Amino acid sequence: MFNFALYSFLVTSLFLIIFCVFDLRYREIPNYLVFLFFGIGLVSSITVSLWVWNFSYILNSIISIAITFVITFILWELGLFAGGDLKVFVGISALNPLNLNLLGSVFTFGVIKQPIFGITLIIASILCTLPYVLLFSTYKIITKNYFRYLFSTYFSKNNLIAIFNSIIILFLITSFMNVFSLKTPVILILLLSFVLIFLFSNILTYSKKVFYLSISSLYFIFILCVLLFAPSPNTIFIFSDFLSIIIAVLIIYLLIMLYKFTKEKILVQEIKITDLKEGDVTYYNYYLINKKVIQKKSTFFSAIKDMLNGNYYKDQIIDSRKAGGLNKKEVTFLNDSYYNKLISNTIKIKVTIAFTPSVLIAYILLNIFGDVIWLIF
Repeated sequence: MFNFALYSFLVTSLFLIIFCVFDLRYREIPNYLVFLFFGIGLVSSITVSLWVWNFSYILNSIISIAITFVITFILWELGLFAGGDLKVFVGISALNPLNLNLLGSVFTFGVIKQPIFGITLIIASILCTLPYVLLFSTYKIITKNYFRYLFSTYFSKNNLIAIFNSIIILFLITSFMNVFSLKTPVILILLLSFVLIFLFSNILTYSKKVFYLSISSLYFIFILCVLLFAPSPNTIFIFSDFLSIIIAVLIIYLLIMLYKFTKEKILVQEIKITDLKEGDVTYYNYYLINKKVIQKKSTFFSAIKDMLNGNYYKDQIIDSRKAGGLNKKEVTFLNDSYYNKLISNTIKIKVTIAFTPSVLIAYILLNIFGDVIWLIF
């Protein structure tokens, strides 16, 4: 009997290997290959649905394609994905609406029986990229002797205060959960922690007095509630929890600082304007305002804010968040701007890495271990 799961796994793996070769060698995946892969996936699902007269195959494929397209399109709009990445994930979703879990007879942690494998694969692919970026960053820090710069920049007095403030906020949340024996999913605790840290960070920016007064008031209200209502007040302070929070905050802080340092220092290269080529990704956005070329750094949150206000593309000539990089017209614009003395003779570009190998690794791992990343929910 025809094994559709095995067929899907082999076809997907073969195409991903081919995509990796093109991505690593040419930094571009031909459209005809991606469309061929997508077509094979869609035709295969239709064929199997008609063969076994079970239309769940094609229905799951259509739903998976739609969900994956929406998610990757948003990421593409935010500049986190290139157009090629979008098409690859949509192609995979056509043939793999669910996790096949073909290799997971021993190691599997279970799979989700919903057509959201595309989302799972996106998250896993990003996670598979992190070890390479971490090793590359560590290598550069050691070889370029960035230790002093890293220490002076990111271990400043303000950053140490931020660590301390995060610890006291998280300890308040943990103590509240312990005292009242609240069983809350880890993901909700994480979201609550991020929201409170973000909120109080903005309060701290506004006024230190208001920040510490707010924190003190919360602790006072918490202790009062414990004394009046808590079934076990003796669990207000648990040393192991406090120590775990300190370690977790320090690790997260170090990872965030390493990420920022890598993004702003290591994964940025300065080259001559005349050496620009198609596919290079600029570090800054470029705008043409009153016949002047203006460069502006764009962050994730500033991009979202500008998009919501309708100002993101206003007067914009080059978008640094487009992972696909410069096209021929944009390269010509920057060269003309340099010859007309509107910009300097050097430009900062981002150092990009091939993403398809991470997709292949993530695909294999998910087929071995199942949808393990969703266990946190």
